[in-house]
Amino acid sequence: MIPFANPLLLIWVVLAIVVLGLLLYRFWLTWHEDTSIHFDVAGQSLSNRQATVSRLVELVDYWGKLLTVITLLYGLAIASAYLIVAWQS
Repeated sequence: MIPFANPLLLIWVVLAIVVLGLLLYRFWLTWHEDTSIHFDVAGQSLSNRQATVSRLVELVDYWGKLLTVITLLYGLAIASAYLIVAWQS
């Protein structure tokens, strides 16, 4: 067993929880989003809101993808360390 594995696993769990939180936040952002495009003056406030939500969803998507890759690579590194230590003992 790796003597410092518990803090490594704790960091991995925190990263995974953050990724799941971003997923739920994105789902919440787009839950009742109007997908039709508004061009008229009466729909001006709707188009401003759509633009704001769109920018926010793009930001959440960027960080979600980045943190997902980091979490997967970090998990693979921990699993590899476990396998190397188990193989050597």
